[in-house]
Amino acid sequence: MQLRWIQIFIVAILLQISPAHSQETDSIIPFELAYKRTYHTMRLMGIPPVIDGKLDDPCWKNEGKWSQNFIQNIPVERALPTYPTRIKILYDNRNIYFALCAWDTEPDKINRFVGNRDDNSIGDLISVAFDTYHDYRAAPEFNINAGGNKTDLIVTDALSVNLNWNAVWEGKTFINDSSWTVEFRIPFNQLRYNKTDTSLVWGLHVRRIVRRIQETDQWSLIPRKNSGHVYSFGTMVGLEDIPKPRLMEFLPYFAGKATIEPVIHDSPYSKNPAWNVNAGIDSKIGVGDFTMDITINPDFGQVEADPSVMNLTALETFYEEKRPFFLEGKHIFDFSADNNLLFYSRRIGHVPSYAPEVDNVTSFSKNPEFTNIINAVKLTGTTRNSLSVGILQSTTQKEKARLTEDGEETFPVVEPLTNFLVGTIQKTVNKGNTQFGTMFTSTNRFINDPQLEYLPQNAYSAGINFLHYTKGRDYFVDFKGMGSYINGKEEAIITLQRNPLHYFQRPDAKNYLGVDSSLKSLSGTGGYLSAGRQGNKRFIFSEKVSWWSPGFDLNDLGYLMIADLIENLTKMGIRQTEPKRLFRNYTLTLGQKNSWNFGGLNTYTDLNGQFISQFINRMELSVTESYIFSELDTRLLRGGPAFRRSPYWKNTILFNTDESKRVIFALNNNSILSTDGVSRLFSIQPVLSFRLGNHIYIISDFKYTHNIDNFIYVSKEETETEEINIMGLIKQPTYSFTFRFNYNITPDISIQYYGNPFVSSGIYSDFKRPADPHAKDIEDRYYGYTSSEISFDESTNTYYVNEGSASYEFKNPDFSFREFRSNLVGRWEYRPGSTIYLVWENNRTSRENEYISSLSQNFNELFGVQPTNVFMVKISFWLGL
Repeated sequence: MQLRWIQIFIVAILLQISPAHSQETDSIIPFELAYKRTYHTMRLMGIPPVIDGKLDDPCWKNEGKWSQNFIQNIPVERALPTYPTRIKILYDNRNIYFALCAWDTEPDKINRFVGNRDDNSIGDLISVAFDTYHDYRAAPEFNINAGGNKTDLIVTDALSVNLNWNAVWEGKTFINDSSWTVEFRIPFNQLRYNKTDTSLVWGLHVRRIVRRIQETDQWSLIPRKNSGHVYSFGTMVGLEDIPKPRLMEFLPYFAGKATIEPVIHDSPYSKNPAWNVNAGIDSKIGVGDFTMDITINPDFGQVEADPSVMNLTALETFYEEKRPFFLEGKHIFDFSADNNLLFYSRRIGHVPSYAPEVDNVTSFSKNPEFTNIINAVKLTGTTRNSLSVGILQSTTQKEKARLTEDGEETFPVVEPLTNFLVGTIQKTVNKGNTQFGTMFTSTNRFINDPQLEYLPQNAYSAGINFLHYTKGRDYFVDFKGMGSYINGKEEAIITLQRNPLHYFQRPDAKNYLGVDSSLKSLSGTGGYLSAGRQGNKRFIFSEKVSWWSPGFDLNDLGYLMIADLIENLTKMGIRQTEPKRLFRNYTLTLGQKNSWNFGGLNTYTDLNGQFISQFINRMELSVTESYIFSELDTRLLRGGPAFRRSPYWKNTILFNTDESKRVIFALNNNSILSTDGVSRLFSIQPVLSFRLGNHIYIISDFKYTHNIDNFIYVSKEETETEEINIMGLIKQPTYSFTFRFNYNITPDISIQYYGNPFVSSGIYSDFKRPADPHAKDIEDRYYGYTSSEISFDESTNTYYVNEGSASYEFKNPDFSFREFRSNLVGRWEYRPGSTIYLVWENNRTSRENEYISSLSQNFNELFGVQPTNVFMVKISFWLGL
């Protein structure tokens, strides 16, 4: 009921404050004049411009041609823009020069907020992108806002964006009494293209965003209902006799770190502060049509910490990659399917797999924080016949811990010497309408220590992809198929069969699975086939079938959430992209999903709907509603039988006010309501963002989640005759507060702060065990312990169960977990491509095996814990030859 009232309240507000009218659409530009325009660039004959944003150089007045007639993309596609814009592009043997004039009758209202480097979400903005290979796959894009903040990125045809690609280029802006103007100098050696004997043809896209009215204008229209972003670019011709630039860049760095952490009494390894000094070099070298990235002693530190998460499931938590070496060129190695990845770069340099057990009384250890990378090399590029190639190779060293037991020190190996290899080939034909390719990965561990024999020795995976569009890209067929093969000692394959990804020991899967202790290898396949209608159509639909066989495994160098799964997903929807009465635009989608395991058991059936909209007043609302008719959770009991969940409702609401304003309010709500009458989840997250002047941006949010689950896994206990899976009822409140403060003194100097206290507590009761876990009647699914069968001993914090002839015990699962993560970062790009970072990290973690309900007490405990403080400085110097 709470959820319904929130929905009604938000919609009522929007109905009251949204004017019921549609925007005038009298002046609509014909599609053939707006789509795939052509610009003719010219060689610069005179003096190159001084990059100051003023456009007062002779070349802008006397050379080349200005092109205007921009087209509105948002809110009214193909309408005349509110304010005119024009561009000019010139070039010489070394650089491309780009100029833009953006007229505005109210220049005092131009949003000139500076923002962080590589943040193009704030401020009036212009961008230019070049499809330099003209293969419709990906394009480097250069952005600048009116405050002078630069963003460079790679955008793909599927509109995925890699903001971590960094080029060395110049861009300046200037604001006068009737417009704001832009100048770029983009060196050819920062772009990748093929040298030909004829004139080059590149894809070209230029965009202008007027924030205060949320209007986007484009030089050549990319329809909002399209089946390809880069495919829809206009073209740029006239590039003639461009020499192939010599690419040779070096980025040496020096880094120093001091760590002060809680002292472990009597530990020989607990010393404060702990100092670490490091230096290395990254380089880029042009090799024909390819670019080779080589790094020696790379710095793989993260500037921002991973968010706090309380994961009570058996499945792995996914964390985003944040290390620069792996982020650059990320799109080249992207091979994803249903949120699974053939290549997950965080596997390289991960936390060591093995950790010696110590009690910090008579035994102590010092473990490496991560696996050191000896070398990393990438070779990427596209040949003249549009064959894109990527190869990545990396070797991580054998890692040893320091272990002291009863005064004797040893150095056990905690991670073996390992080599990682990734290779990909992609080809685009038929003017971008047909794309196909393959990817291969290998992980090879050199294991010579018995404590590491539970790890696979070799893991190989490969995939093929095929995407084809027909009828003007209105219809598509998309296929990806993958296979995996892993080998090692019997212990390693047994461990693999029994881990949460597979759980071959499940008793209700005996007819097709089971742990085979004699196996020395494991293999499987996965992928999907999807077809449907999208493109520039109002009514869209798709059908998708995916499969992940029981033995399929990507998790040595990829990411796979769960195996033994077959899914079918049907979707249909309508899209309205023009302003009509209440809405500026909206999309309504209906879907139906079914899942089975490879034994034929139906594990999931739902019906879902999603409504995404923007109102005329530019507020936004998204509502997702699902009803899960049936779910058999195959992972809940940690290798036990699948357990049936009662049917339940699942709902998500996302709302935000006009994002062009200085103050933005957002509200996120998630809820689950089970028909079992007990289980439910409610989460609410208000977010407040505001800009102070043109240099300070503050974001704060508070998230509260209350979870009640009548069938939460507790533990697995063994009796003389059977294995008992114990479940219980959990009541779990979770609080998370996030605060971000950004002070951009100039586009090149910034101070950023991130802080995130997190508290989650859980109290368990109503303990039970499965009876007939597949039963549709809830009373038949479990057996609840009576008061005479279960007792609790406070002195040992243990529950004791006496059930007839069977007796067993389990620890009290109550908990209170607290964590605080923060960092303060000062950044100065003192010359193009060269940066100084100053970083302070402050982290605290506390966990107790008891339930503490008081939020204030939890926070007092959290900030009473001795913190870990890390102070870092990093200096890099870019050198281009």
